[in-house]
Amino acid sequence: MSSRISGPRRGGLFRRAHVHTRSPPVSLAHSDDLHTVLAVVRLSVELESTCDYGDAARGEQSNREAIGAHFGELALALEAWDAEVARARVAPSAVWAWFERSAADLDITEPPFALGSLVDCLTILILERSRRWELGVAYALRFEHFDERVASESCVSLYVEGQRAAQFTVAPVADIDRRLGGARRSIQSLFDGAQISDCAREISNSRDSLLELKHELTARLAPPVQPTRVRFAADCPHCAVHEASR
Repeated sequence: MSSRISGPRRGGLFRRAHVHTRSPPVSLAHSDDLHTVLAVVRLSVELESTCDYGDAARGEQSNREAIGAHFGELALALEAWDAEVARARVAPSAVWAWFERSAADLDITEPPFALGSLVDCLTILILERSRRWELGVAYALRFEHFDERVASESCVSLYVEGQRAAQFTVAPVADIDRRLGGARRSIQSLFDGAQISDCAREISNSRDSLLELKHELTARLAPPVQPTRVRFAADCPHCAVHEASR
């Protein structure tokens, strides 16, 4: 029976697991099945999704258990992978919440601002810039405004990066330029603060960590020219069934 190694370490993540050489090899069919599961796992890693091992979402996890039994160190690394995927997925929602909280401090409220639309737009922009490692570079938002009519009333709509962010009534006419200018400055200040926020940096940090682990795992999971013969493991459900039938 193979013995498990302690948890994975960066830089030494995939040390060869110790296997008792007296353990007999599994059947060719079971060995092939295990390598098929590993191919499914590799695809999950390439797509940057969590690993389901080909098991049903709410059913028995026999494939997961088999990989854990035969490839204990790899299974620990894949648990770390799932945690990094979850971390990377949560990071953007934290930025959205930051925008929502911080907008009120700059008097960006409804009306005249379309807060949900504005926060969505700025969050997407932060996400795109973080993935290009551009958060440390100042960025001037692209603003446009257009005359519109709403319910027979003359209005001016302010757009940010092509997304409507606010709408102001024209009256009084002499005041519209001041209101538009104030809205632009407030939105730009909100965005500038987001770029240096901890939650925005977490997007970059989680992405970097995910890509580093992805590189290690895809290399480890690359199929060999000739699939290796796997040895018997007592805690593998498939091996246990085969042993009981003997």
